[in-house]
Amino acid sequence: MRGIHGAISIRLAGPDDIDDLSALEHAAFRDPWAVVSLQEALSSERHAVLIAHRDGAALGYAIASTVSDEAELARIGVATAWRGRGLGRLLLDATVQECSRRGVSRLFLEVRAGNAVARRLYESAGFRQIGLRRQYYGDGEDAIVMEKALED
Repeated sequence: MRGIHGAISIRLAGPDDIDDLSALEHAAFRDPWAVVSLQEALSSERHAVLIAHRDGAALGYAIASTVSDEAELARIGVATAWRGRGLGRLLLDATVQECSRRGVSRLFLEVRAGNAVARRLYESAGFRQIGLRRQYYGDGEDAIVMEKALED
């Protein structure tokens, strides 16, 4: 995939990517998943774990969990130096494509109410707000529930 400042490759992650995934997870989230949770996602056929690389360096990742014809986007994490450069959108688009390939018709996600950057990204990709989960996060922040219908 050609994109941001050269060739970015996005592929399904494997067990050898665990260290990169964990480093990206800890850099991207204030409530990071434990390594064991990332390993479980990698080993489960229900999860699509995508990782983005450029010149051998891991730049970002996405994790979606599928059940029947629905999926939940659980994570998108982008390395600090690559934020605001379009990589999140590339990962989101690749995740939508992978979910469609797996027969998913609806993709859901939860986003912090105060994360305006992520909310704009999701809205620009066709997600719409369908609900609110009050005090969803450990720090009391609300979660906005969003949905996107995927095309066949």
